[in-house]
Amino acid sequence: MTIDFKNHIDNYLEERKTFSNISKKTLKAYYSDLINLNEFCSINNYAYPIGITKYISEFQQTLKATTLKRKIVVFKMFYRYLANENLMELSLIQKPNFNYYYITPRKLPKIVTPEEINKMLKQMYSLQSTNLTPSKRINLIRDIALIELLIATGIRIDEAHALNIVDYQPKSKAIFLNKYGKRLSIYGIENIYSKYRDLANIAPTSTPHHLRHTFATELLSNGADIREV
Repeated sequence: MTIDFKNHIDNYLEERKTFSNISKKTLKAYYSDLINLNEFCSINNYAYPIGITKYISEFQQTLKATTLKRKIVVFKMFYRYLANENLMELSLIQKPNFNYYYITPRKLPKIVTPEEINKMLKQMYSLQSTNLTPSKRINLIRDIALIELLIATGIRIDEAHALNIVDYQPKSKAIFLNKYGKRLSIYGIENIYSKYRDLANIAPTSTPHHLRHTFATELLSNGADIREV
C-alpha cells in the first residue's frame, strides 16, 4: 500500500526554505524532483523508500548524469527527513539503495581548426595592404603578433597580458599595449580575437582559450607525451 507524501513534500520544502539559505530556483527544482518521485510511486504502487530505489533504477539510463546526481542528493535528504520525522517504520521498510554510479561525460576541449586559423591569419595579413592610419597599422602589427604568439605557444591570455619586454630584453615594459600606451588588458585581448574571428567568419563561439586547446591537440598529434602536455 502506498502513501501520498505530497503534504510531507510541502512541509519538507517549507522547512528547507525556513532554515536553509536556499534559492527559489533550487526549491523549485527540489519540488519538481520530489513530486515526480511521488507520482512515480503512486502510479506503480511502490511504497517509500523502496520506490526511491525503483525510480533511480528506472531512469538512470535516460537521465543526464548531472540530473541524476541532483535527484539522488534530493532523495537522500528527503529520505532522512521522513525518517527523522518518524513518518515511516524503518524496521518494516528496506532502506533505499543509493549506490548508483553516475559518470559525468567528459567533454572534449573545443579547438580552433587549422582551416579557421588560416582564415583568421589570412584576414589579418590582408589588412596590411589596405589604407590604414598610422595608429591602426601599429595596432594591426600588434594584433598579428599577439594572435601568432597564442597560436605558436599555447599560452593563456592572462600570460600574454602579463608579458614584459624584460622577459626577453632587459627593459620592464609591457609587450602588448593599448592605444593609450598602457598594458593591453585581458578583456582587450579577447576583443581583438573576437574582432578578427568575426572578420574571418569562423565559429562565433570560438575564444582565445580554444587556441590553447588547439596547441595541445597539435602536440599530441605529433607524438608528444600526454603527461607532459
